Amino acid sequence: MSQAPVKLPSTLDCITCGLCIPSCPTWQLTGRESQSPRGRVHLMRAHEEDRLPLDGDLVDELEDCLVCRRCESVCPAGVSFGALMEDMRESAIAEGFKLPRKVNLLLGQLNKPRRLSMAMGGVRLLQRIGLSKLDSAMAGLPPIPPASERKALPEWSRAEGTKQGEVWILEGCVMPELYGRVNRAAVRLLQKAGFDVRAPKPKLCCGAMHAHGGQGHEARKLARAWIDLAEDLGWPEAIVSTSAGCGAHMHEFDRVLADDSEYAQRAVRFAALVQDASVFLRSDRAFELISSQLKPLPGDFQPVAYDDPCHLCHAQGVREEPRSLVDSIPDLVRVDLNDPEACCGSAGLYSVMHPEESAKLLEGKLQDFDNTGAQTLVTANPGCQMQWTGGVRAPKRVLHLVELLALSVESKLPT
Repeated sequence: MSQAPVKLPSTLDCITCGLCIPSCPTWQLTGRESQSPRGRVHLMRAHEEDRLPLDGDLVDELEDCLVCRRCESVCPAGVSFGALMEDMRESAIAEGFKLPRKVNLLLGQLNKPRRLSMAMGGVRLLQRIGLSKLDSAMAGLPPIPPASERKALPEWSRAEGTKQGEVWILEGCVMPELYGRVNRAAVRLLQKAGFDVRAPKPKLCCGAMHAHGGQGHEARKLARAWIDLAEDLGWPEAIVSTSAGCGAHMHEFDRVLADDSEYAQRAVRFAALVQDASVFLRSDRAFELISSQLKPLPGDFQPVAYDDPCHLCHAQGVREEPRSLVDSIPDLVRVDLNDPEACCGSAGLYSVMHPEESAKLLEGKLQDFDNTGAQTLVTANPGCQMQWTGGVRAPKRVLHLVELLALSVESKLPT
């Protein structure tokens, strides 16, 4: 089994050019070098060289990072900043530093579907009686759907028409509780593209938020469980994700398990199968059938603006496929945000640990959206969708990309 990392030699990849600095959300908020990617790499290196203790001040600088990975998109040296941050946070946990209680509580529920569903039911009750606003973490949640809309996907959903193949869909842990309609819309689109869709059971968390929070041991445990599941059920043609953050993490299982001699090679195979829903639906096999079924949207949904989730554009390098799918809808008017690759402030655990700073980052995104004149904001990640939904006011709306496509195909919003 792989152990927590001790040294970070890849900090030496940083050439200190500073191109990353203006791209960094926390530097934009504070103007401090230590709150920039270059500054954080310097701090990591100083600790690695025994010049700086892993104390509370250093841990605070690291935990303030959103791990949006925008710095990776502009770094000429190819520094894998997200991996560095996960390693350092894991080292901090190993040294005895603890995450806030509510974060630990959340992470502890993610791979326990029944307990998570019960907790969401409790939040729904608090929302209905108006008490959820008393807690910053709950206040940021969208309205929790009723239990009837939070049911697990069926294990099998058969292709419509001539079958082209079989894929898995990543059902996720939080996704079914907040945005089950997005998963259901994705399944219907895949069926219409001619694919049998399997939601593998038992449901497993991908481990992304555990890795971001420094719980690397749990993240590796979940990665192994996914690989075991693939071997038990039979390897699929593809694993389709509607969550950019989950997909990005699973796409890097080869890195996550690189030091695990038993799982490393199988992790390479698994990671190669993971695809964002936009990439799969835009592939030649799926797009021909999907595009033939697209119809114009109702006028009050237009114009449309697409915002890039950080873990789709920066972590996975996916930018063109979502826009191509949006543009394939007949008569659709798409307008561009001024800075679509800036982080909205959700960033997984960041919005829970730093709600005020998260809200400040969203303010700039909301102004950017208002300036476009668009009526619908389209994203491709549940965390981003939740963040945007908390700020966009009716009659404007926020939709996941697959919701927009399903609306076009079925002439009604997914439920």
